[in-house]
Amino acid sequence: YHPGDPIYGIKTHDVKTAYNLFGSVGSHIAGYLIHAIGFSSFWLIIIFFIMSVFSFHGKRLFPPVISIIAIIVLIVSFSGLLSLHFSGDVIYRGGKLSSGGAIGDIVAGILMSFLNTFGAGILLLAVFLICFMICTRLSLGWLLSKISLWLTFTIRKAKEYYTKKAEKKRKSRVRKKALEIEKKRPRKKVKI
Repeated sequence: YHPGDPIYGIKTHDVKTAYNLFGSVGSHIAGYLIHAIGFSSFWLIIIFFIMSVFSFHGKRLFPPVISIIAIIVLIVSFSGLLSLHFSGDVIYRGGKLSSGGAIGDIVAGILMSFLNTFGAGILLLAVFLICFMICTRLSLGWLLSKISLWLTFTIRKAKEYYTKKAEKKRKSRVRKKALEIEKKRPRKKVKI
């Protein structure tokens, strides 16, 4: 998406000035997506990439209806979250646009009228996480267990590192003390 690209019905000017890599067709698709759902449109790339990886690995996808509903709800909930936390226009590549798009502004407005900002944020975040787990087939328990294992491993390695460093310092101090004591000790004269 580039703010200078033509979008039919929103911004019209010479088609030759499209900055989009896919020309005027790409500029129209990107423009409609950005204006409708804001930065949530980037989730389409991520979700379709994950689904294609599942397909190539032969993993069974959810039925298309469930997947499509989950993707739509994920994108709408993320648009609402963006509109809640970044209300007003955001400057992107030199142009102003709504972070959650028109749909995100509507969803955030409706939920804020019933649940206030905090309640709307919690609800949208919960819906987003559930849909993300459905789309990616990631379990939150599995993810948290992996994160806790990684944190435990990192903490253990950090403790080992600092213990070794402290032991080196202690040995160095003992060695220096021994050398100082050795220097202060009177030496016997050797007769040859």
